[in-house]
Amino acid sequence: MMNKLIALSALLVLLLTACGGYGDKRMIGAGLGGAAGGAACAGVGRGSGNTAAIIACSMLGALIGGAIGQTMDDMDRMKMQQAVMHTPTHQTDSWYNPNTKTQYAVTPIADPVYRQSGAVCREYSTTATIDGRKETIYGNACKQADGTWQVQ
Repeated sequence: MMNKLIALSALLVLLLTACGGYGDKRMIGAGLGGAAGGAACAGVGRGSGNTAAIIACSMLGALIGGAIGQTMDDMDRMKMQQAVMHTPTHQTDSWYNPNTKTQYAVTPIADPVYRQSGAVCREYSTTATIDGRKETIYGNACKQADGTWQVQ
């Protein structure tokens, strides 16, 4: 039931974002942020209070994730993937993108790395400083058969 609620919230966020016409980067960021927000609040409250918490956290996560996703370009995504793959747990890899005037910081936060459906995965946080405002989202990435890491 809980997973269905989280999935429904994430789908709602994706549909609402798609209607906004902000482009793929913002939509992907909003979808990931919405899913992470819903998952983060899955244990808050009971009954209809829990449902409301999941929906509210999904929407907040979508707003933050959409803002970060909108500013990321291909180089930022590559650097993010490298940081998730190679940065030791609880250490931060950061960079500045002069094209978007955005500062990024990625910190793997889970130790040890865990397994999901046979794949090696790790949790991380991404902080983006956009127009002087810091926005942080949390996510999971799993290593694929080809050696790349895919954000979940």
